[in-house]
Amino acid sequence: MKRYLKTLEAAEYLSVSKSFLEKNMGPLFKQGSHYYQHNDARLTRWDMHALDGWIQGLEIAKLSSENSEILQQLL
Repeated sequence: MKRYLKTLEAAEYLSVSKSFLEKNMGPLFKQGSHYYQHNDARLTRWDMHALDGWIQGLEIAKLSSENSEILQQLL
């Protein structure tokens, strides 16, 4: 499987909606870590390794309490 995913592929990989990823670009997912974005939004790519770390909860300690609540609802 490839390491960098388009937004729809990343949403399917995480079993979330595409809009969930788009709404949380910044608050929950960090540019340069979870995703890489060019001036053209169609070129946004998500790093599967960073997403794996996020879903496994390796980044919970770095999140604000509001974002931790969102993550706990997903898990």
